[in-house]
Amino acid sequence: MKETKISPQFTEPGLRVFLFLGALLFALFTTPACGVKQTTKVQVPQAILQAKTAGFDELLSIIRGADKIQSLACNDMRLTLTSSKKIENGEWEEKYRTVKGYILLKRPDATHLVLLIPITQSKLVDVLSVGDNFTVWNPRKNELYKGLNSAKELIADDPSGPKEFSIPIRGNHIFEAIFPQSISLNSPGVWVSKDEQKDDRSRYYILTFAKEGTHPRLHTIRKIWIERAGLTIARQQVYAEEGQIVSDITYSDPIQVDGVSMPQQMHIDRPMDGYTLDLSFKNWRINPDLPEDAFQLQTPPGAKEVILREKSR
Repeated sequence: MKETKISPQFTEPGLRVFLFLGALLFALFTTPACGVKQTTKVQVPQAILQAKTAGFDELLSIIRGADKIQSLACNDMRLTLTSSKKIENGEWEEKYRTVKGYILLKRPDATHLVLLIPITQSKLVDVLSVGDNFTVWNPRKNELYKGLNSAKELIADDPSGPKEFSIPIRGNHIFEAIFPQSISLNSPGVWVSKDEQKDDRSRYYILTFAKEGTHPRLHTIRKIWIERAGLTIARQQVYAEEGQIVSDITYSDPIQVDGVSMPQQMHIDRPMDGYTLDLSFKNWRINPDLPEDAFQLQTPPGAKEVILREKSR
C-alpha cells in the first residue's frame, strides 16, 4: 500500500492553523455583519443627473443671449455690504444691515443705484455711475461727492472732522456683474477656451477668455461658468493683468424674463477693493421706458460738493 506523507511545513498542528486562518478570512469577506467592505447608497443631486451636453458655439450663444437687453430696472432690490481692511495684526470686517432699494442700468456703462432708509423709505444714498464719472449724494448731510471710477481707492476729507472715509462701492462694479456678457467676443487678440468642472452640487462648463500678451504669454481676462442642468451663467471671475482676481461673482435662483435668464440672487466679491455685496432682486424689467433724466444726478439745492480723490499709497 502507498504511504502518504505530510510535508514538514504542513504537519498536523500547522495544517489546523492554516485551515483556521482560511476559514476566518472567508468569514470576514462573506459575512455582512463582520465584513471589511460596506456598501451605501449615495444620493446624487438632481443638477448632476440632469447635466446637459452643449457644444462650444452653443455656450457662446448663451453669453450672447442677453445682447438684446439695452436697459434694465429692478424696483425691489436688497443689498448687504460687508467691508474688510487689512490691519497690522490681521484683517477686520464690518457687515452693514441689509437695506432695500432700486437700480437702473443702461448700456453701454450707466448705473443708477438708490438705497432707502428702512423705516421712512426715504433716500439713504444715491449712487450714479456713467462712464468713468462717479457721483454719490448723501441726503442726510446734503453733500454731493464726485470722483472717477478709474481711481483705485476714492476718499474725501470728512467735512465734519479731520478723519477720512472711503467709498468702496462703484456702479461700474455692479454693472459688470449684472452684464457678464459685456465682453466683446470678436475683439482682436482675444482667445476663448472651454473646459469642464464639477463640485458636490452640479457640473459646469467653463469658458476662459484670454488676451494675447508678450510672446508666449496669454493674459486671462475672465472666466464664465455655465451650469449644465439649466445652461445658465452661474459664476463670473474677472482678472487683473498679473492674474489677481478683481471680481468673483456667483449667480443663483435664475428666472426667465422675456426669454432671458436673470438671477434673483447675486454675490459680488471684490478682494482688491476690500468689500463684498450680497444682492437679491425681484421684478426685473427688461428694456423698460426710462425717463430722460434717469441717469442724471443734479446738485440738490444747498448741497455741498465734495471732490473725491485717489488715496496716495
